[in-house]
Amino acid sequence: FFPSLQCPFSNAVMDVQGSEIASFTDVLSACVAAARCGCNAIRVVQARRGVSGIGEDSGATVGRGANSSDSVALPAGAVLKDPSDPRSWVTAADTAAQLAVTTTLRQALGLDLDIVGEEDLPNDEHPPPATKLGAAAPCGPLPPGETAEYTIPADLTTVPLRDLTIFVDPVDGTREFVEGRLSAVQCLVGVAYRGRPVLGVIGLPFHPAAQCDPAQEVDHCAAQVPLGKDGEGVPLAEATGVHVVYGMVGSPSGVCGLPPPQQPSTTNAVATLAVSADLGKGTAVGAAKDAIGRAVAEAGAEFRLAPTAACGNKIMSLLVNASNVAIFNLGSSAWDTCATEAVLAAAGGRLTTLFGWPVPHTSLRYRESHRRPGGVPGPAVSHANRLGVVATSAAFASACNNRLTHEELCKKYLVPVPEVAALLQPWYGGPPEEPQAVDVARTVWGDPYTTAHLAQLVVTHPAQVSPDDAMPIVRYTAPESSAVRYKQSHACRLRWTHPDGSGGSAFLKRIVLRELPQAMAKLRSAPFKLTRDVQANVNEAHLLGAAEMVRDFNRRHAAGDGAAAVEIVTPYEIQTCRFDDGPIDSRFSLLLKDFCAEEGWVQSSQLDRSQLRAALAAIAAFHAYFWLGTPGAEGVSDRAFERAGPWAEYVPAGSIRDCQNVGGGGASAGAGAAAWIHGFWRCATYWDLAKQPAGQLDALLPSWRRIFAVLHEESLVKTAEAEWDRVGVELSRVAGAVEAWVHGGSPSAPPRQTLIHGDPKAANFFHRHDPLTGVGIGMIDFQWMGQGLCAVDVAYCVLASGSLDAVVANPQAAAQLRAAVQAGDGSALDASEVEGESEEHLVFEVHQKLRTALKACGDGGGGLPSWEQFWREYRLAFLDLCRVMLASWWDATGNRERGNGATVVQLLKQREAMGPRGGLVFNACNKDLALGCWALRRMRVYIASVDDFLAHPAQAL
Repeated sequence: FFPSLQCPFSNAVMDVQGSEIASFTDVLSACVAAARCGCNAIRVVQARRGVSGIGEDSGATVGRGANSSDSVALPAGAVLKDPSDPRSWVTAADTAAQLAVTTTLRQALGLDLDIVGEEDLPNDEHPPPATKLGAAAPCGPLPPGETAEYTIPADLTTVPLRDLTIFVDPVDGTREFVEGRLSAVQCLVGVAYRGRPVLGVIGLPFHPAAQCDPAQEVDHCAAQVPLGKDGEGVPLAEATGVHVVYGMVGSPSGVCGLPPPQQPSTTNAVATLAVSADLGKGTAVGAAKDAIGRAVAEAGAEFRLAPTAACGNKIMSLLVNASNVAIFNLGSSAWDTCATEAVLAAAGGRLTTLFGWPVPHTSLRYRESHRRPGGVPGPAVSHANRLGVVATSAAFASACNNRLTHEELCKKYLVPVPEVAALLQPWYGGPPEEPQAVDVARTVWGDPYTTAHLAQLVVTHPAQVSPDDAMPIVRYTAPESSAVRYKQSHACRLRWTHPDGSGGSAFLKRIVLRELPQAMAKLRSAPFKLTRDVQANVNEAHLLGAAEMVRDFNRRHAAGDGAAAVEIVTPYEIQTCRFDDGPIDSRFSLLLKDFCAEEGWVQSSQLDRSQLRAALAAIAAFHAYFWLGTPGAEGVSDRAFERAGPWAEYVPAGSIRDCQNVGGGGASAGAGAAAWIHGFWRCATYWDLAKQPAGQLDALLPSWRRIFAVLHEESLVKTAEAEWDRVGVELSRVAGAVEAWVHGGSPSAPPRQTLIHGDPKAANFFHRHDPLTGVGIGMIDFQWMGQGLCAVDVAYCVLASGSLDAVVANPQAAAQLRAAVQAGDGSALDASEVEGESEEHLVFEVHQKLRTALKACGDGGGGLPSWEQFWREYRLAFLDLCRVMLASWWDATGNRERGNGATVVQLLKQREAMGPRGGLVFNACNKDLALGCWALRRMRVYIASVDDFLAHPAQAL
């Protein structure tokens, strides 16, 4: 069809999964060439409109728009898909242009390219030969150098072809084409990389500036397409008049090919909305138009309407500053938005749903390639933008006096509109009765959950219930009141109702890194942290993906015989997409059992004595279950696992792949215990030096001196400054050795004993009281789970979870410390033997419970350290935590760098004032000044014996 085009990837490099690696320069070139070919095909059909003698003149005419008395001849093949909808025209131009575009792309980039087009052909993977009727003129390669000067963003210079989906709208504005309003017609080619539009190419087949006298009427001039002849005398359109605009997200080259006339950016407080003339009253888009008008008025700007046809044409009006905000009608689809969003973003603009979140741009083929065999299929993929589209230009905020952003427009003005909220009813099953966390309650791909899909996950699949026997879900909600938006994840509860009025709830945790501002900041300033966070999310999926193992743990630790329950959160569905070559593209979602208040579960910002003891007992049970057994000569990879915990019986028959959907699958011994263990962190926790910023050891002493100066200034210490400085000097001297001993980096370190939780803070425990068995514990958040010493979890739990009254059981001692902090009498850091005894009692109890739990698991306590060794490991782990507490959590310099100039004392008091809900996310020692002082007291006691701790050989029971 296009014999002059050659595939540039015949000797392409392959990635680890066998996909071709393409140069994005070649992708850009191919897409621009394809858009030109599509435009030529459109011009051919236009040139033959009303021309007799070649079988295309039907004699039928149509008016030029609803308000025009003028008429034009129908183009070839023009039919209405829906006779009642004038937007549903399809013509020979649509099919011919799509054939031209897809053929050009496949010949350039390979037959297996994932292409989604509005007019997909029945056998699109193997296009039929071109036909004379409606066929495009033969397309050659791009003119040399057309895109050669365009700068490809550094993160997209080469890409795996398997991660590209190309969306094609062969004729954007088919209605306008039929009615002869040709200046609104475009050919759109958009490239989505891992679901995100990154390249947009807009072909303008009838751009008047390329061929018309300015005095001539635009559409009449554009209709005058010059004709040539092919070898058989069939008229062909010439390429003159075709104009191409393109841009890549993140490229310093911005948008290339913007046609004149371009207007200067609006600076006189006028916001102009590009909108179709016939949206109709009472529709969501009509209501959104009115809401935008109110928003602009409240920002103190003038609001104007600019009737503008077709999706691409609306975006073009933003690009040339004819308008600065646009809304699409509800009939648009992903092929209307992929190219336009990318070009607009390249120019500094934004395009989202009316709810403010990104428009999904993934194909069914792409989603299925990331689903684990046996996992629950997702709902059918619809490319329709059923939640509407709003776009703003880079000049929108300034046009609104810098008092209104795109995000504020959506969140404050569009989401509350009843007609807009009602768009969610097909997913939610009914209108919401309270504000909803609509931005959170979405799948990993960006779609809201449907009631049918949710029922399949939480009713049918986990319990292996037949769909015929399962009770359907008729509606669900995602109350904003229970949603949280942390720096590293967003979460909410999904509450559903069955036909009989009963219901239930699940907890949804969603991590799409490109939608998290903190993750984007890390990409710029600390990319190593981003890589670390991705691995942490994969880590959690690795445990919860072993659903049968989780169920076995919960069965073994159910309440009974006077023992309180310990429960790992049950997974309903886990979706992971991990990209090591671009961590920011990774995305995760976890749909989990809800430890809900209706069933008696609560969270506490800090644990009291009974809650802390229960949490520590749960840690002991967790450690015993995941006990690693006796190490071999080469460590965990050579362990015999004969004395391992029960987990070894339930090793899943496969590990978490880079991209997959995990949903309640069974387990077998197929993959091997060592391979499964290596799916977790080799060294658990997030505070080992490998996961902390470089230079932390060097920064430790300066950090301590800054902190101590504040404590002294606040009259929290009266001991000689030199004495406390020596404490900091000693900690700085031994911190590296302590870290290596605690985390296994030293030859003298004890072998790793078990899989530890790695982050057992108060927020990661739910608890409920049973009058017969005591405090039951539900455990969540396993991002930092991995190999380690039991005492590491214990020390962190004490420091990060307990209240002062929990760790200092003597009420008089705790009260004296709080009084000293409040009074500022200089005694807050004076040590007390009473508080040390309380702490030792807690740790001793954990050791006893661990020994009992190991016996219950059949190991008889083999490999468990003696009490003396366990107590030594705890104190070293406590000192290791003091390193990160001082150099990272408390350091005033670090706080200023994070935009908070508060001193450590001010910071802890601010967090303490947040209350139980607001301060839940922070470790206990980071939000309770009295507990922080207690930690420094214990640090001072332990540092005096640290050399003896490090020199003492490990002892086993």
